Amino acid sequence: MKHFMYFIIFTAFMLASGCKFILIKMEGVKQPKLENQLSLSKFLLSSKVDTSEILCFKDTLMLNNFYASGIGSPDVCFFNKERKLIDYRSVESDCNANVSPFIDKIGSINALTPVPGKTMDEFIKGLVVVRDARDFKLEDQDYEAYMIIYWAKYLGKVTKSHISEWQKIANKVNKDKKKLRMVLVNVDYQSFWGLRPSDLPKFDYYGAQEKAKKK
Repeated sequence: MKHFMYFIIFTAFMLASGCKFILIKMEGVKQPKLENQLSLSKFLLSSKVDTSEILCFKDTLMLNNFYASGIGSPDVCFFNKERKLIDYRSVESDCNANVSPFIDKIGSINALTPVPGKTMDEFIKGLVVVRDARDFKLEDQDYEAYMIIYWAKYLGKVTKSHISEWQKIANKVNKDKKKLRMVLVNVDYQSFWGLRPSDLPKFDYYGAQEKAKKK
């Protein structure tokens, strides 16, 4: 279970840092559970989020690599038409509150300077379709921009509200023919990985908050 260590550390960091502390009870944050296509679809559909394509990582190692990268959840990685990473933040400490206005102005993404050496291929490596665990392959079609949304069911309402808002803005943008490709990546534990409920870590949300307050 050593590969769970980074996941625990970075999830605690994600919750303890950022713009503000997550209000645990109000937001419905829970301990992680084993998820599947049905449970994830039901969760998203309650906020009218399109569930036609739900992706996840193929195993716990890839999930660990994601959290070790420092990307938060819910959060978004943007890419230009050449599939090069574009950082939507003005400064590194910015949080996902800046995602919505960035989507709204996605037409100007190709005028921005990409992050050196970071392409979309790196970010979609190891992704599979939750429904049948088949490898995800991005269609051979040119878009003006791409966005990968990372989300977790166990983070509750904060996930629902963010994804719903981001998808709504993206759909509006696409009506104006901006050709934005959205990819939903779930970062929960998956039933098809063969784990038992007892294998899942228990997150000390309150403890993480208290430690952050003392810093």
